Amino acid sequence: IQLTIDSPWPSRSGGDIRNAFVASSARAVGPLHIISFGAADSSATAFDISASHIPSFSEMVPWHRHDPLLRTMIQLAAKDLQFVEKEIRRYSPDVAILEGVGVCAALPLVRQMGVPIILDMHNIESVLYRSIRRKSSATKYLKDVLFGKSRWRSAGDFDRDTSLQADETWVTSSRDRSLLLNMGGADSVVVPNPIPDESL
Repeated sequence: IQLTIDSPWPSRSGGDIRNAFVASSARAVGPLHIISFGAADSSATAFDISASHIPSFSEMVPWHRHDPLLRTMIQLAAKDLQFVEKEIRRYSPDVAILEGVGVCAALPLVRQMGVPIILDMHNIESVLYRSIRRKSSATKYLKDVLFGKSRWRSAGDFDRDTSLQADETWVTSSRDRSLLLNMGGADSVVVPNPIPDESL
């Protein structure tokens, strides 16, 4: 199975393009079922991939439910985890590929069910989040000056700790691999982003 924030199709971002590439590569090895937080798209069936989504996110952008203290993770209610558990039992996967730390509220459940975990971090989320915040409004900048230190530390600690809980961790570049190692995280595997078809 593959857990993603949004359905990889239609691809609307670099993350979606990467998720679609990972999905099609996994499907070449065996059956694949995608569980997305955001609404599933019927395009997956064109690749002989089944898909479902967590019902409570049907009318919501998943990131609107981020943890207030840990902005890089999306919160899951008990009923959401029950849905993920039901899908895992239904498909009995050999491995679970999790899209970054954003979906890792589900990681303890997946591990408890005995499914090996690949954490596809894409980038180091704590570093990316801090970079985005630096380019935001003056009000957010002031808040970060006052409260940012503990926030960055928490996000970095979460990246590190989550990477160590996975059986294998992927990142997009050697720079991200070095960043994660320097944080005390896992020695990750570099899986570069694919080149979109429209670029060729």
